[in-house]
Amino acid sequence: MIVMQRRVSALRIDDVLITHHRLLHTQEPLVRCRHLSKEPTLLRPIFNWTNGRLLNTSLKWEMSGMANEVYEKQIISVEHVTIRSSNSFDIVRTKLETLLPRLDDGIFTLLRYGQTERALRELEASPTLSIFGFRDYGALLTIAGLQRRAIQYDIGNPFTASKMARHQISAGLHAPIRVLLREDSGRVVAFEYDRPVSTFGRFGDNDVDIVARQLDQDLQSALEAAAS
Repeated sequence: MIVMQRRVSALRIDDVLITHHRLLHTQEPLVRCRHLSKEPTLLRPIFNWTNGRLLNTSLKWEMSGMANEVYEKQIISVEHVTIRSSNSFDIVRTKLETLLPRLDDGIFTLLRYGQTERALRELEASPTLSIFGFRDYGALLTIAGLQRRAIQYDIGNPFTASKMARHQISAGLHAPIRVLLREDSGRVVAFEYDRPVSTFGRFGDNDVDIVARQLDQDLQSALEAAAS
């Protein structure tokens, strides 16, 4: 007797209804899912076949370490900051983009061609903070018939980011920092962002925390200056 175990990809499912169906050629089962509970469950359906016949099925936890088979959730505490301004949206935007230059992409060209020493010198001489990019969120809302003013900025320093990522590569999730300049329905202008000391603090890494604290101070100073 030949026993063959067929597996389908790990599924993140709430409640599983398994319909056994032998296809003419593949003999693969069909799996249907429905959502009943609040928390998803990472399970893998196991289908045991014998000479083309389905013997039984089981659902098991997959903790094998495969990247596509493990779902990990972490709850973190994040401090959110709002810096309001009495100035108009245009004035605050102009001040911010005057204080912080656009990032010089030439640094990444140097790195791409292996000129790391020259790139390092450029990074060490670079501004404390730069604008990596921005998006006009207000324009996006016009598709909903809304007239709002909001710009989303990515602000940071590649050298600073490298000082954290060398200890925790996942720091790349939070660097550069995302900052929103917006005008609310009452025409109050403000910056909003999540504090670096709290987002990077989730790693519990002192080397990362030291850099994040300085980044936190630099960012707050720059935004307060633009809002003043």
